[in-house]
Amino acid sequence: CGDVSLSEEMTVVEGGCPNSYTIVRTFTAIDACGNFTQEVQSVTVIDDDAPVFAGLPSDLTLECGEEIPATAVTADDACTGAIDVTFTDNEVTVDACNYQVVRTFAATDSCGNTATHDWTITFEDTTAPTWNAYDTYVNAACEDLLDPEDPTLVPISAEDICGGVSYSIDAYQLSGGCPGTWMRIWTATDECGNASETTEQYVQLYDNVKPVPVI
Repeated sequence: CGDVSLSEEMTVVEGGCPNSYTIVRTFTAIDACGNFTQEVQSVTVIDDDAPVFAGLPSDLTLECGEEIPATAVTADDACTGAIDVTFTDNEVTVDACNYQVVRTFAATDSCGNTATHDWTITFEDTTAPTWNAYDTYVNAACEDLLDPEDPTLVPISAEDICGGVSYSIDAYQLSGGCPGTWMRIWTATDECGNASETTEQYVQLYDNVKPVPVI
């Protein structure tokens, strides 16, 4: 009957987010006598893929008191492009001496697709206390050191980066009684059982109590 002409009309129907939409294509064929037929093709584009991370760090173990190192985590989305990455931290107790920080990275594209990744940083305490400066040789009245193994008497001190410190003393009388000299060998131990190097203190006792006459 003659030649046929083809035409196409396209419209885009927006979806629920910028990267989801429907393309409607209407094809029309008309012959020389004006008879025509139409076919409609609908192409639906859906963004249901989450962003993809790059630069994710491996799980890490740090000593108590150390800082979490900076990271450079990025995310890219097939439809949106570069995506901002956020994170939240959650602290988890492992035991009395160890804990973990679980850092959750998150990236969400413009269609609400979210990718997450947990980075676990374990903190442990393996460091012993360290001694503060003190005088190795000291003088004390006899009544100030009634028990040479009592760390609250003529004390010295140590510091620990993670918690409290307890002390033990091995005491040896080098001379006399009162007056006399005590050698005290100190050990400081933290709450996780890490013991310091021993250190020595020498206490020279003097008698400043006047005699009381007995009549």
